[in-house]
Amino acid sequence: MKPESFKDPVGPLLNPDEKVRDIIDRSWEYIRVPGLNLIEGALCCPHYDTIQNNNVSRADDFSNMIRRHSGEYGIAVDEWAALEIDGDSYRVVSRANHTGSVGPNGEFAPGSSGKPGIWTLSVDSSNGNIERKLVPPMGKVSDIIHPPRWIAEDQMVMIARAQNPDDGKPAAWTKQGSRNYRPYQFAIVLAFGALAGTIVSLYWRIKRLPAHAYEELSFVDANGNDSWEDPEE
Repeated sequence: MKPESFKDPVGPLLNPDEKVRDIIDRSWEYIRVPGLNLIEGALCCPHYDTIQNNNVSRADDFSNMIRRHSGEYGIAVDEWAALEIDGDSYRVVSRANHTGSVGPNGEFAPGSSGKPGIWTLSVDSSNGNIERKLVPPMGKVSDIIHPPRWIAEDQMVMIARAQNPDDGKPAAWTKQGSRNYRPYQFAIVLAFGALAGTIVSLYWRIKRLPAHAYEELSFVDANGNDSWEDPEE
């Protein structure tokens, strides 16, 4: 629930004091929201190994979310990884030479200090502890995704929807004056864009002109002699 992404954000974000706005902008938390149901029954966490500007580790927060929604099974996907599903089979796709949460021996590596990968998370009903298992490179979807035992909706979803209404009306605020926006920055971007467009246009105009090497042109002076000097000089 990042405040500055809301159409109608909480009142304090409208405070013109930049320090106040900065504090509010960083004071947000993750919530469980309904998705497109492309992976039926899974509680998914993207960018699992990252830390956003609220200074909260997604890995830590997702563990707490699984505890609150203990009837569901989690799928945690690192920033540089993806889960490819083809029918009833899957495979893990990841970028080489990029960081993630998988250690050299398959253990969890906090702080994005390992390689990209995917994890399953669930709550052990016998003791309430979080079980985190590394997803194998490939296998059957049924091995990693299980139907939920029950679903507990997040009450914060109602607040998020109220602050992001799909009512066709303009937003109650803009980023003008926030730490991410300055009017002069926008003007500079427009100026550089116009300059770049002009340079490109001139370049292509010059490229399309017929090429005549200077040495290929000769002129005849008043005495009838060939001259390599420009007659206008």
